[in-house]
Amino acid sequence: MQEHNFNTYTTVPGDTWDLVAFKIFGDERFTGQLLKSNPSLTKLVILPPGLIIKLPKLNNTDENMEVSPPWL
Repeated sequence: MQEHNFNTYTTVPGDTWDLVAFKIFGDERFTGQLLKSNPSLTKLVILPPGLIIKLPKLNNTDENMEVSPPWL
């Protein structure tokens, strides 16, 4: 059983999943983990202000982080 430690973030006007990932984790490549933590909200592209979303606790060796394409 995998243990998760979640914090939350309350959205502000103009927030999108990748922008929240960048604001919180410093890299938009964590968008996938953010979406996995909030499966009922994945159909939203632009997040409404005041929405509370769950933030997964990540570490520097997160195995689910997307990697850059080979040509970069």
